[in-house]
Amino acid sequence: MPLVDIFPRIPRVERLVVCTPEITRDDPDFWIWFRSFQGLVNRVAPELYLMRPFPWEREGEGYSFREEHWLEYYRESFGIPAESANDVDALIERYRHRIDGYVLYDNQEIIQTQNLAITMAGLDRLLPIAPNQESWMTRHGIPKRDDLRGRFSGDEDAAEWAIENLWPRSYRRLYANFCVHRPYWYAMNHSLEDFIVY
Repeated sequence: MPLVDIFPRIPRVERLVVCTPEITRDDPDFWIWFRSFQGLVNRVAPELYLMRPFPWEREGEGYSFREEHWLEYYRESFGIPAESANDVDALIERYRHRIDGYVLYDNQEIIQTQNLAITMAGLDRLLPIAPNQESWMTRHGIPKRDDLRGRFSGDEDAAEWAIENLWPRSYRRLYANFCVHRPYWYAMNHSLEDFIVY
């Protein structure tokens, strides 16, 4: 099967809205919902480009972020215009019509609910939100549509529920499962949520 039959067809990028959030803590729960937000926004047009504040330097090059390297490449190679929009609250207001609400996951006990919530983001246009991130939603009047806390006896139970309830509606040619081994070994790089949700 050719790769073009597996990955979704993405329209040509006409412009970029570039956001480097002014977030002081490297909180994975923030990046889970914000990258998912990017995926939902970009379904309409691939324009929201996030740069995570994670330094990356190569000898002789002055890029402060990995994403900055690619941003310059897109600008120079394809002449894509870019505007800066670093205020997360302003971005939520700008694009809130592209989401239908949010779903809470358990980031303390049943961490697998994180993956369920990301899947629900793609299926139902719901942002996956941890309890400590809910204030972002409430201050913008975004409604809570579901709550996955307290519903499962363990990660395996949550995964079984997902197979029974989410898998039948899911895209079958691409599968992703994000690390849930908090706090001991946890993937801080959440750069794929946007594509999975998209």
